[in-house]
Amino acid sequence: MFVPLIPNSAFVSKRKNHLKNTETSNYGDIDLTVRFSDNLNKSNSNTYINDFINDGRVNLKKNSVIIFNVFFFVFCSSGQASTKENMLQFLDIFTENAKSVYVSEEKMESIEASIEVAAASIVTGDITDKEALATLLTNALTRIDKHFVVSVHQSFDSEQEIATESYWHRLRRKNSGFQSVQILEGNIGFLSLTGFDKVDTKSVKRAKVAMAFMSDVDSLIIDLRENGGGSPDMVSVLAGYFFENEIKLSSIYERASDTTIEFASEPASKDLRRPQMPLYLLTSSDTFSAAEAFVYDLQHYERAIVVGERTGGGANPIRTYFYEEGFAVAIPYAKAINPVTGSNWEGIGVKPNVEVLAENAFKKAYCFALEDQAGSSPKAPSSLDAQKQIDSLDCG
Repeated sequence: MFVPLIPNSAFVSKRKNHLKNTETSNYGDIDLTVRFSDNLNKSNSNTYINDFINDGRVNLKKNSVIIFNVFFFVFCSSGQASTKENMLQFLDIFTENAKSVYVSEEKMESIEASIEVAAASIVTGDITDKEALATLLTNALTRIDKHFVVSVHQSFDSEQEIATESYWHRLRRKNSGFQSVQILEGNIGFLSLTGFDKVDTKSVKRAKVAMAFMSDVDSLIIDLRENGGGSPDMVSVLAGYFFENEIKLSSIYERASDTTIEFASEPASKDLRRPQMPLYLLTSSDTFSAAEAFVYDLQHYERAIVVGERTGGGANPIRTYFYEEGFAVAIPYAKAINPVTGSNWEGIGVKPNVEVLAENAFKKAYCFALEDQAGSSPKAPSSLDAQKQIDSLDCG
């Protein structure tokens, strides 16, 4: 998932945004937006922000658009009609939304062409149900930008709720993504990190506890193979442990508003900073979004060796719009820009320094770390321990 790159509320100001009849307000770490379709009386437009999230449950009101940072949920209202008319009306609204917010304006012609093909298929009767339309659009649009996803959802009336657990609530339950912390034989630290949680007192403390536990290791391996992303603010926090001073990280540029959100590492306390410690990052094709930002930034500052598979290739934050016609569409609205390369990993992923299958990445990185340790001071006890482990692993 993106997961998605997620601007913290500290970087997002209350503003009128680029969508017609839309006003955005801040509510903690959540961007709350209400958007009404053009056929509704404007006097009915109002933003509701109270009781939006309660213990992971999201209250969904009719005729409204709700946006989460990076996991954005947006409801677009429309009149009731037949399935065919609903599908065509959805395509019209989706086209206008894409024109307004999609980050790669130069690709809009191809996107519109794909939507027109879908509309023609509805008119001719080749597409008769929503599932088929969602599949057709997803297949077409992901060839243009892999972040586009079209799916079918049930319409909700004003009294219904979504009871599914949010990504953030699940991540918070699981120690903010800090799933496993170990000190391996040879004094090598190992951190399994499954997500980048939103930054607050609790998540920052959890990061600090994990890093303090490994404060005296000789090398560190961070496993990001099952990390689907999350908050760029946590990327900043974690990066701060591996640099002596603040450094610029990838920024996020939003085309529609022509604004850029800057990010930088947040230096950890002096006693926990390890700017010289060998660092290995494990990746897979499932490593995505904010996790890729962390990998890409540290790799291009030559601060870490990346071991594993090429990552998923998600550098564009998304907003997912839920339409009353029964569809949900994830639209990339911004892009990451790395200060070293001036580019990002969108569509191509992050290429590892050492490319191996994901299941072999841990052993490869562990062997690298042990060999580095064994060669540092050959007669030191720690080096002898490392050499014993090398022999037992058959590092070759």
